[in-house]
Amino acid sequence: MTGNEEILRNVKAQLRADTRIDESRVNVEVEDSRVILSGVVQNLAALNSAEDAARSVEGVRRVENRLKIEYPGYSRRITDEKIAESLRSALALDRNINTDFVRVYVDEGMVTLRGSVDSFWGKERCAEIASEIDGVLQVINELTVVPTHNVSDDQIATEINDALDRMNMLDLEAVTVKVEQGVVTLSGKVPHWNSYYSAEYAAKNTQGVKNVINELILA
Repeated sequence: MTGNEEILRNVKAQLRADTRIDESRVNVEVEDSRVILSGVVQNLAALNSAEDAARSVEGVRRVENRLKIEYPGYSRRITDEKIAESLRSALALDRNINTDFVRVYVDEGMVTLRGSVDSFWGKERCAEIASEIDGVLQVINELTVVPTHNVSDDQIATEINDALDRMNMLDLEAVTVKVEQGVVTLSGKVPHWNSYYSAEYAAKNTQGVKNVINELILA
């Protein structure tokens, strides 16, 4: 079995395992460890999940996502006003994030989030919630992170490095964590996508972080 054939098999298995994705409507091609996804999915969350599933497979070097969103017939008639109303309700129901200062705008199915939240994790969560709303075709996240507690750059860097050490998924000597005014830049080399996203996860979920720039490359 060639490397490409094994990647193809494993990507399809990952897609089948995700209940948000109808794997029968997704076509997978693999060329020189590059995965090409095409076909249709039922919402934006499924589109993003399919790409994440492909990236999680060992040996994948790149994912080209050509998937299209095809909502059920009734969803195509959902107005921008209804999308905005549903999203505001969904945001208000999530008790883990403070959305008091989040503003929602919708134009032809494209959602723009503006305003502020108190954590980078909260910013990411707002976009995730938006992607799960029927009728949403794209999410532009312009939220600003305004932490409620002052955390020094040195403390942020230390906590991220400690988190990476606990994960035990990468060589800490090959990864550099730089923090300037709450903005984290990750650079260096990682062995696979799981390490790439684990490092990003650690940074995004650290208190005081305002933004994360991931410049890691696969070695």
